[in-house]
Amino acid sequence: MALGLVRPLSEKAGPCGGSPGLDKEVITASKRKNKIMSLTFSKSTLKLRISQKLPLFIVGAALVTALAIGTANYMTAAREMEAAANEKLVALMESRRQALSDYLASIEQDMRFQATNPYVYEALTAYQAAWAELDGDQSKTLQRLYIDDNPHPTGQKENLDKAPDGSSYSQAHGSYHPWFRQFLRERDYYDIFLFDWSAPIEWSSMNVSA
Repeated sequence: MALGLVRPLSEKAGPCGGSPGLDKEVITASKRKNKIMSLTFSKSTLKLRISQKLPLFIVGAALVTALAIGTANYMTAAREMEAAANEKLVALMESRRQALSDYLASIEQDMRFQATNPYVYEALTAYQAAWAELDGDQSKTLQRLYIDDNPHPTGQKENLDKAPDGSSYSQAHGSYHPWFRQFLRERDYYDIFLFDWSAPIEWSSMNVSA
């Protein structure tokens, strides 16, 4: 005959059928394991985010640095170009000023030299004497002879050495005019004028007025 003993389940038994103390330990261990797994996952996620952000930060810092350097270089180059342009402009202005000063000085030298040139004085004296011998209105007569009836076109009327009227003025003009014309062309002048302040006479090497 066999004897079997069956112990009824206590109301305070654990969910696993074991004792209540054992069940509590199992639950506590499970919670600790879940907490450790959660902490490990959070650290991995944090490391992943830092590893993704670090290259972006480095690239951004490099771009900002490159932009700052490029801007500084551009501003430096712009200032250097402006300074160089100003130097060229100043040099050009100084060169033009010096050229104009030299040109005016050369004209002044020519005037002083010709004012004391015996040949010029001789020519002016001959023109004065011949002017006095002309009949009628001397200005209108010479205007007709050396401008209106001049066979050379405008701009080339200085090529007429003397008019064919046979007057003393035309003889003097034929003697002295070629020298003044050559001087005008050599010095690249537009015209040469002779004035007599004591008489109403004006002579032009270009035969534009008389």
